[in-house]
Amino acid sequence: MANHEYEVCVFCDQPKGYASHEKRDGVEVRRFKCFSAKDFTRDALDLVDRYPRSAEASRGLLSPVVELVEALLELGHVSERSAEILENPKLYKETYNHANGAKRLQLKSRHIAAKMALKARAIADSGLEEDVHIWREKLRIERELEKTVRETFHASAFIFARNLLQFCPAAPPQIVHAHDLFTVPAALELKRLHGCKVIYDAHEIETARATKMPKTGRAHVDALERDCLDQVDAVVTVSESIGKFYEARFEGPAPTVVMNAPEVTLSPAQAVKEGIDIRSKVGLSREVPLLVYTGGIQREHRGLHKVVEALAAFKDVHLATLGARHPNNDDWLLSHAERHATIDRLHLVDAVPADHVVGTIASATASIIPIQGVSLSYQMAMPNKLFEAAIARLPILVSDLPDMRNFVEDLDIGIVMDHTSVEGIADAIRSLLESQRTSWGTPKTNDLLENHFSWSAQQRSLLALYDALTAET
Repeated sequence: MANHEYEVCVFCDQPKGYASHEKRDGVEVRRFKCFSAKDFTRDALDLVDRYPRSAEASRGLLSPVVELVEALLELGHVSERSAEILENPKLYKETYNHANGAKRLQLKSRHIAAKMALKARAIADSGLEEDVHIWREKLRIERELEKTVRETFHASAFIFARNLLQFCPAAPPQIVHAHDLFTVPAALELKRLHGCKVIYDAHEIETARATKMPKTGRAHVDALERDCLDQVDAVVTVSESIGKFYEARFEGPAPTVVMNAPEVTLSPAQAVKEGIDIRSKVGLSREVPLLVYTGGIQREHRGLHKVVEALAAFKDVHLATLGARHPNNDDWLLSHAERHATIDRLHLVDAVPADHVVGTIASATASIIPIQGVSLSYQMAMPNKLFEAAIARLPILVSDLPDMRNFVEDLDIGIVMDHTSVEGIADAIRSLLESQRTSWGTPKTNDLLENHFSWSAQQRSLLALYDALTAET
């Protein structure tokens, strides 16, 4: 959008090591601790009263957060003399929690040594003993606060709103594009302050996301979303089916469908030439059958455990995943592959820039998308990986879920598989290998992929919405 005469500012979380403010490709990026609750005092609860259907449940979820924040404030601070010792980074478990192997042992040893030195210092200096007590109690409450914030689920949207209001830009925006329900109350607070337009970007059906929630969670999410839909100016979503779902919930204009089409700056030929295509990354020749999956592993709902089991039916078929990595998820999938003797044919590859994905994966044999239909949101999914594979001109093995099935069948670019069973996935792989097809698609496929399903085509819908909303301000 920054290339189309819009000044764009992105507000997002600030992971460790990232600058709080920078400019990238003409886009201003401002980072802050989105869900830090240390300033969420009792007066912040007034925010929830603007959302009548969900206010009572939100207050119930957020009240324990307020109580812990108040307990922290009552503790006070350690003296400056003690702070130099107590705030030594080596005393915090975070110094080794995310490390592995020998590095973890080394950092953990330093942590234990620092704690022992602190204990010795406290014994020798009676004045330090009280500060140590305050410091330890503070750490305990902060850990409890972090856990409690996670348990507020969607009510944490008000923590995000509180933090953004303390960090928002001096220049009032014309449009606030809120990604996911968690950010909509913050956007609506900016609307109240500046009169800007608010877009709710519903990537999924929020009440049907496959996430852990308390027993009353879905009712609370439903109520909060309806409260927000009463106040937003437009809705954007990612598929025609999800668009129809939100059209029935939203009294404003019909939702704008902007599909998850990728930008492409790395061509397949360039990726191969530079040795950064998926086959080069995993060290496989063109003759070896290679399936590729893009995106995070994210356990059972993505179906990858069934794919690594299905590989046992073949001698030489490999699977590569390309996306964000997490040690626990990696270990989970690797353990499945080890159990079924396919671990030597599973390759976990780190993420690449989003605009490099298409070029990177194009040398694979096929893309596989074994998403499980565990919720209405998943059943209507049209994920990034589907469009990445299509634009890369890869045949796609796709779950038998309505929107994805129709996409693949209409364009004749793959095989619909029974995603519910290992045998069904193995049958689809076998059909692909035995098909002997050298090209996929109908005479209209290339035209549709370039002129309708590409990012350059999809962004026109978004730009038209922006232009319409700015004309109203």
